[in-house]
Amino acid sequence: MNPSFSILQKLKQLFLATVTDPEQYQVAFAPFAFTLDNDDFYFLKGDVATGAQAQKYRRTQSEFAVIANSVPERPHLWSIESSRLLYNLYKEVLEHAAIIDPDALGADEQERMDKARAVLYTPEGAESAEYTRYKACAERVRELEEQLIEHRAARSTLAATDAIDRWEARLATLEGRRRELQIEWQVVGAKSAIDAAKAAYEALFRRGDFVQRWQDARNVKTGDTAVVTDDVGQEFLPTGCVPSAIAEAGAPIWQQVSLPRAEIGVLARSFGSEVPEAVRAMFGELAPELISIRFGYCLLDLVRPWFEEALLRSRLWTLPDGSLLSTGDASLQGRLPAYPVKLILVKDVELKFDPAAAVNGEIRKQLREGSRLLFGPLLLKTIPANLADDRVTDFRVQQMSKSELQVLTHATQRVAPGAGATMAAPQPPAAPVPAPAAPGRPASPTIARVQSTAMLAMLQARPQLGAPAKLERSLSAIKGERTTLARPSPLAAAAPRQMSAASMSAIGLVMRPPGPAVIVAPRPTAAPPPRPVPSPTPSPAPSPAPTSPPAPPAAPVRVSGKVVSSANELLPIAEIQLTHVESGVVQCVLSDEAGAFAFASVPPGRYQFIARKRGYQAVERTSEVRGPSSQEFLLEPQPAPMDTFQLIGVVCKRLPRLPDPLPGARYL
Repeated sequence: MNPSFSILQKLKQLFLATVTDPEQYQVAFAPFAFTLDNDDFYFLKGDVATGAQAQKYRRTQSEFAVIANSVPERPHLWSIESSRLLYNLYKEVLEHAAIIDPDALGADEQERMDKARAVLYTPEGAESAEYTRYKACAERVRELEEQLIEHRAARSTLAATDAIDRWEARLATLEGRRRELQIEWQVVGAKSAIDAAKAAYEALFRRGDFVQRWQDARNVKTGDTAVVTDDVGQEFLPTGCVPSAIAEAGAPIWQQVSLPRAEIGVLARSFGSEVPEAVRAMFGELAPELISIRFGYCLLDLVRPWFEEALLRSRLWTLPDGSLLSTGDASLQGRLPAYPVKLILVKDVELKFDPAAAVNGEIRKQLREGSRLLFGPLLLKTIPANLADDRVTDFRVQQMSKSELQVLTHATQRVAPGAGATMAAPQPPAAPVPAPAAPGRPASPTIARVQSTAMLAMLQARPQLGAPAKLERSLSAIKGERTTLARPSPLAAAAPRQMSAASMSAIGLVMRPPGPAVIVAPRPTAAPPPRPVPSPTPSPAPSPAPTSPPAPPAAPVRVSGKVVSSANELLPIAEIQLTHVESGVVQCVLSDEAGAFAFASVPPGRYQFIARKRGYQAVERTSEVRGPSSQEFLLEPQPAPMDTFQLIGVVCKRLPRLPDPLPGARYL
C-alpha cells in the first residue's frame, strides 16, 4: 500500500477527532499539493499594506477567494471548478429564491397555532394558569443553576480536607434540589406541553425574522458595498482565515506529527479501504520502505462575513423552478452539496528510508538521474549531494522552485498537435446559469469570477496535460534530462473547463504567479494588394554560389564561483540555479563548505542566475556566458524569513437537501 496514504489518513483523523458529528463533513485531498508561503497570506494584514503594496496583496486575496470558495464536486478528491464558486451560488439563491410569506398560514398551521394559543393564554388574552406556574418553576430552576455555578467555582480556593468535605456535601444537596425542581417543573408546570405550545406559537415570529435576515443578506452582505476589486479588475467577495498568524514566518501554529513504521502501514491500509480504486490511482504508486514519517500540519478555519449557512438550511425558501442545490447525501450531488470550511496545510515532510530495502535503492537511482517523483500529492526531490552518500536515509519533500514552475507553465501553453506554433487565446469558462428570477424581480448578474491571467492560461492548457509524454517532456526541460512521474496520468478524462488542484500545481500555480502568462491570439494579417510586376528580362542563369559547411556548435564551458554573506562569511549549502533564457533549461548545484560552486558543462548563451539560502535574501542576475565564467554572489540576511508549506487538502461541510420547503406553504 502506498505509504503516502498514511499522511492523508492521519490528517483526516486529526480533524475528525475535533468534531462531534463527523458525518457532517467531507475531507478531500489534492492529487498535487499547492506550494505557498506566508507572504501569500499577507492580505490578512490589510491594515498594514498601503498603496501599491495593498494592490499586490489584493491580487493574492482574490486568488485565495477562488480556492477557499470552490464548491466540491465529488468525495475524497479536491478539485477547483471555476464556475462553481460559493459566493456566486449564494448570491443566486438570495436573488432568485421565493421566500416564505410570514403572514400566510395553511389550514394545518392555523390549527396548531389555535391550540398553542389556548394552552398559553385565556380567551381574554391573559396568561393561562399553567403558563404562570411554568414560568415560576423556570425561575426557580434558573436561580438554582446560578448557585451551582458559583459553588463549583469555589472549589479551586479550597485546600483543607474538612473544607472540601463540606463543599462536596453542599454540592450533593444542590444537585438533589435541582432534580426535584425539574420533576416539579414537568408535573406542576406542565413543561412539555408549554414548550411545545411556545415552539408552535413562536413559529410565526420566526418567519418574520427569517424574511428580515434574508433581505439583509441580499441587500448588504452580497451587495455592491461588499464586492472587492483587485488590481486587474477582478471582483470577488472577501474571504479570510484564522489563525491569521499564517501570514507570519515561524508562527507557533504548527502541530508536529511523527509516524513510526507500524502506524504508517495501519493508516495506509485504512485510507485504502475507505476510498475507491479510482481515487487511490490519483495518488500514484510510489511505495518506498519507510522507517518513519515526520511532518507539521495546520488547519485554517475559513471566515466569510457575507455568508450565513442558517439561511440555506431553513425550510422557509424554495426555488421557483423546483430544482435542487443539494440532494443531502454523501455523494455530493447538486450544485451546492457542501462548501469548504477548513484548509489543510503541511510542511517539513521528512521521510526516513530503510537503507536495506531494494526498492529504495531504485528510487535513489532515479533521483540521482534528476527525476522528480510524486510521493502521493507531494513532490519528492532532493539535492544531489544527499544522494551521493548512501548512508543518508532522511529525505525531505520539497517544492519546485518558482523558476521551475514557470518553465512548466510555459511548456504547457502549447496548442494541440497540428495547430501550428501559435498560441490560442484562453477563453474563460461559461458563466453559471442562474436560477429563474421570481416574478416581477429582475435577474441580477453573478459576481465576476476571479480569473487571473495565470488561471486562464491553466484552464486553456488543462486538456493537454492528459498526454503523459507532453507532461514528461515539460518536466524534463527543467533539468535537461530524463524525468519520471511515478504515477499514471489521471487528467486525461477531465472536462476542459475543470481546473483541479493537480493541474494547477503541475503547471505552476502559486498564489503570486511568478510572471504574467499572457497568451495573445494570433491576428491574421491581410495580404497586401497585388502590384503590377514588369515582365522579366531574360538573363543568363547565375552560377551557383559556393556553399560552406555549417559552423560547429560552440563547446560547453565551465561556470564557477562563490557565495558569501555581507559579513564576508562563506556560505555552504547555498543553492545556485542556472536557467538558459532561450530554452528554459534549468540546472542546480549547491555550494560546498568553502562557499564554492561549479557547473562543469554549460552551453554558451544568455543565462539567469539565482543564488538562495534559507535565512538570506535571494540574488538574481542575468548575464551572457561565452567562455569560462566566474560568478560571485553576495547574500544579505533575510529580515523577514519566509515560511514555505503545501496546501494539501480541504474540509467541506455537507449541506442537507436544498431546498426542502414546507409543504403547502405560500411563498413570495
